[in-house]
Amino acid sequence: MQQGKHWGKPLAIASVYSLFWRGMAGLVLGLLVAPAQAAELIAWQFNPSTTELEITVPNGVTPRYFILAEPARIVVDLPNTELGAVTAEQAYSGAVRQIRVNQFEPGLTRIVLELSPSAEFTAGQVELEQVTDSPQSDRWGVGGPPLFFFPPKKKKKKNTALERSPWARQTV
Repeated sequence: MQQGKHWGKPLAIASVYSLFWRGMAGLVLGLLVAPAQAAELIAWQFNPSTTELEITVPNGVTPRYFILAEPARIVVDLPNTELGAVTAEQAYSGAVRQIRVNQFEPGLTRIVLELSPSAEFTAGQVELEQVTDSPQSDRWGVGGPPLFFFPPKKKKKKNTALERSPWARQTV
């Protein structure tokens, strides 16, 4: 009988340790799996005449941008941000043909400005700057001097039949 009591205490201690470590493992897994509370894109607006994009995000979100070629695009990433109730796509005419906003991956909202093939700019021409800073939200501007836009050249049609016509004007 003494022997049974002796083995009972280590088993009880072992089960307490086992419960403790299981609880700790569950807590750690819960913290790792739980998504971080991300900010939400509040608004965006684009001015076609100045080719400036304005983004409104909660205070503390700092956008970053990069430029892609073929086709030419300006990409703005909003880290720790979820897509809010904003317009997801808008078409334009001019240097910027289209703006798309999407949830690129969890916690990263991406805004893509697709440029016209005839738009020309240099990397140093595009700027990102904070426009306003309030306790609740920040406004950021992406742009700079207006992008150079050259409309596609129209080809002149030659009307050779008219040139050969007897009614065509002849210069003397």
